[in-house]
Amino acid sequence: MKTTEITLSTGKKVKTKEGSGFSRYKMTEFLTAPMTDANGRMTAGYFEQLAFLKAIFAVSEVNGEAVKQPKDQASFVKALSTFTDEELEEFVNRYSDLSEEDEEGNDPESTTGNANSGSTSASESD
Repeated sequence: MKTTEITLSTGKKVKTKEGSGFSRYKMTEFLTAPMTDANGRMTAGYFEQLAFLKAIFAVSEVNGEAVKQPKDQASFVKALSTFTDEELEEFVNRYSDLSEEDEEGNDPESTTGNANSGSTSASESD
């Protein structure tokens, strides 16, 4: 996913960055849900946690202030503290929607939020 700016319904602006192999590796340290159940089926909890972690690890700025990629539990909590509970839920949902559109080959630049969720815009990083 390209660099994206998501404006939340509270007016908070969140800039994201493209992930790396290292960030994917670090995310696995924070996963607590089992990947599969006893029958080998993927669990919903795993997918929910993965979507949440992808969003948090993608944050580069909140309202113009840099947010460091989590490396340990303390930096993970610090990244989370830049959001209220409602903002965090909105951000994760909107980021996940943009990620799905990007994977499907749709242009995320044309995505806008509804009146209740703020606006979304995407731009290619320089």
